[in-house]
Amino acid sequence: MKTENNLIVVQPKSLNELDNLLKNTNTSYQFIGGGTDLLVQEKKWETYNSIVDLKSVKEISSDIFIEDEYLYIGAANCYTDIIKNKIVVKHFPILISSLKQIGSVQIQNRGTLGGNICNASPAGDSLPVLSVLDADLLIGPKNNDKFKVIPFNNFYTGFKTFSLLKNEYIAFIRIKIPTEAYTAWYFRKVGQRFSMAISKVSLAMLLKIENNTIKDIKLSTGSVKPYIKRETEVENYLLNKELVNKVFNEASEIIKKNISPISDIRSIKNFREYLTSQLLKEALFLAKDVL
Repeated sequence: MKTENNLIVVQPKSLNELDNLLKNTNTSYQFIGGGTDLLVQEKKWETYNSIVDLKSVKEISSDIFIEDEYLYIGAANCYTDIIKNKIVVKHFPILISSLKQIGSVQIQNRGTLGGNICNASPAGDSLPVLSVLDADLLIGPKNNDKFKVIPFNNFYTGFKTFSLLKNEYIAFIRIKIPTEAYTAWYFRKVGQRFSMAISKVSLAMLLKIENNTIKDIKLSTGSVKPYIKRETEVENYLLNKELVNKVFNEASEIIKKNISPISDIRSIKNFREYLTSQLLKEALFLAKDVL
């Protein structure tokens, strides 16, 4: 335990040590991973009294493994360690693509996947991808030696709000390894520049195609809604449709009606609507080219 300027920082070395701490305290802790988002929010820091440094917890800062057909990623793994992990590269190239576009190399060396989730920004680069992958979040502390499980797509409750109770934390991100590979995947982020940019719009999609017909689709967008959630109306429209221009055009009109972008310092509402529709068209055109 470290104390500085009345701020208490606790650095448990294992999950057991962390869970024992949280189950035997009345203190309300804040959790920090890499701190790349939190450190620039000075007003937030002024409200904190007690912090748990999740980077000190061995299991969730270093473990990436497969068990029972699921990939488990410790929430305090930095982006670089995930990007370089051969298991993730093999099974989830769409996740690798999104993580490579986060910040700079320095941020990737420090920032964590759990931190990107809990920062809860609609512009979070990994979030649309985790949405289409139907990831689960394993929440500690354990109860009867089991994590609570929250589907990623049920995690957010509104703008910058999510389903964690007092002294709960994300321990692992769990993703089911598909038994049959998707025909095509797509992730694109559009920002002011290629790197070190917050997205104006992002879009992630997974497709299974048979005989030029969409048999399965998962679609999610970023920076165009208060929080990340799947584009289910577009998915339902595209399911069992052929990959033809008429379908692409109709789907692009549906998605424009189902997003709610704002105008801010990075972009304007109308451009975000147009750009989202064009990214969807591009994703579908590229999927057709894969066949």
